[in-house]
Amino acid sequence: QSMTRKVKLGSNVDLKTVSKMTPGYVGADLSTLLKEAGLIGVKRIVTENPSNEPEQISEEIVALSETDFELAIQKVQPTAKREGFAVIPDTTWEDIGALIELRKELEISIILPISDPEKYNEYGIQAPAGVL
Repeated sequence: QSMTRKVKLGSNVDLKTVSKMTPGYVGADLSTLLKEAGLIGVKRIVTENPSNEPEQISEEIVALSETDFELAIQKVQPTAKREGFAVIPDTTWEDIGALIELRKELEISIILPISDPEKYNEYGIQAPAGVL
C-alpha cells in the first residue's frame, strides 16, 4: 500500500490479490512492477483515446487497472528467480512417508498461514515467525 500511495488505482484493483500473484518479490521488484503497470496503463490510455484530447479522458481510464498489473507481472520477474536462487523441489508430501505428525505440524505452521491468511486473521491467530 505504501508504494501505491501516490498512484491512482482503479476500483477493480485489489492489492491483496496482487500480493498473492507476486510471491518472492522484494521491494525493488514491486517498485519495478508498479512502474511497468504504469507504462502499460499509459499505453492503454493512448489506445483508448485516439483523439488525444485530455478533456475526454475519464478519471477511471487514468487509474491503473487490475489488468495493467496482470500484464506487468508477466514482464517483471522476481530478483530471486533471476539470480537462480528459487528452486522448486520435486519432493512431495507422499515422498516423506511416516512423518505424519511432523507433516501436519509443518502444514499448520507454514503452509496454511501463507495459503489462507484470512482464516488466521478471522480467528485472531498470529502466524508463527518460523520453525526450528
